[in-house]
Amino acid sequence: MTLLPVTGLYHSGVVVDDCLRSIENFSRIFGIPVWEAQTLTNADFREPRVHGQDLPQHFMSAVAMNGPVGFELCESLAGDRSVYGQFKAEAGLGLQHVFYTILDQSEFAATERRLAEARIAPAQSAIISDTVDYYYFDTIDSLGAYAELLVVKGPNPAGGPPDVHAFGPEVTELPGRAPIDRLYRYVVVTSDIDQTRASYSQFYGVTDWRTLLLVSADGHTRRSFAGRAGQLAVELVDAASAPQLATRLGRANGPRLSHLTVSIYSPDEADAALSWFQDQGMSVAEKLATPDGLLEFVRLDGRSLLDGVDLEIIVRKPAAADPVDALYLAP
Repeated sequence: MTLLPVTGLYHSGVVVDDCLRSIENFSRIFGIPVWEAQTLTNADFREPRVHGQDLPQHFMSAVAMNGPVGFELCESLAGDRSVYGQFKAEAGLGLQHVFYTILDQSEFAATERRLAEARIAPAQSAIISDTVDYYYFDTIDSLGAYAELLVVKGPNPAGGPPDVHAFGPEVTELPGRAPIDRLYRYVVVTSDIDQTRASYSQFYGVTDWRTLLLVSADGHTRRSFAGRAGQLAVELVDAASAPQLATRLGRANGPRLSHLTVSIYSPDEADAALSWFQDQGMSVAEKLATPDGLLEFVRLDGRSLLDGVDLEIIVRKPAAADPVDALYLAP
């Protein structure tokens, strides 16, 4: 039985150096107009825990309120010993958690029992208010990211009123801005692709996997598996066949959430989009194609602009099959 149900597509969590600087950069690239930011400590929660201990939490969280891709940006502050600070110390900046599950109390009771039986414990948790609890489950060594879950009992948020940060068209609608459709899937690089695939099948119920082979200009072949469960779509890349992505592995070479697939373009659209991304400071990091050459995968370097979040676009030649079906991307 699936350990954690997929109930929606909420956000990807990113550990950043400077939340307020980063939200403007993310708004510029993704066209996100509004964020809600809060600085939170243990005093804002009841029963805050980090790996089961009452450790100090001190972080800023900024959540994108709308836009084509959902994000939570998390900045570890002075004295913080939360999973954000731990991740930054061990792995640096970048994609850290995924959020696909919101449950009510009765649904969570059954889910909590299944997770306990599978010996999967929370890495971080707290009672936010009388109406919301949150959990990050300790799946980073098996899935490449923490799995976030909210238990919703009503509408009250954590802490005080959030600070609203809004950006106008001078940021979100720059001339020629490359259109970003949505999050099609996230990409995980792993040194043990069979074990990681088994973990996704057990945890999220991803069981129908499709093999994807991509070829670089020098003839090197990258091997991966793409699968989906509801609105969760993931590609698992075999690190042994992906030397560029393998450099991202950490935490004893466990899996690592690497980058996000966000757009599908025609060749003409792709030329304009790549020019715009490069003008913003996102250069091409890697290009791969299907063996027939009809689909090209271009990864853009997000280290300087997006706190290590690389973006992938797919270029679809006119004769190509629909990549949403052919590559098992999220619906």
